[in-house]
Amino acid sequence: MEKKGFEYYQQKDYLTASIAFKQAIVYDSLNFLPHYNLACMLTLLYQEKQRVDTEEIYEELRICLGLDPVYAEAEKNFLAKRLPVDTDLKSIQ
Repeated sequence: MEKKGFEYYQQKDYLTASIAFKQAIVYDSLNFLPHYNLACMLTLLYQEKQRVDTEEIYEELRICLGLDPVYAEAEKNFLAKRLPVDTDLKSIQ
């Protein structure tokens, strides 16, 4: 599902991509990347003036930070480097 989400993202079909990332979360809820990618898709939808609950965006990002204690440091390092430069999240930075 995550691969499908990226395919939809590349086609700029952010709504369908967000659905695919939500399905990926159902399949593997401990993987932080679908949560992060979902937050990006929701932000892009928000930028397109779609109805999006911005709290859901922040909640997905919070989930990323607290998922797996074994990988928490690596996830935080990834997010610390990625969040400030990720143009998909521009409107909520």
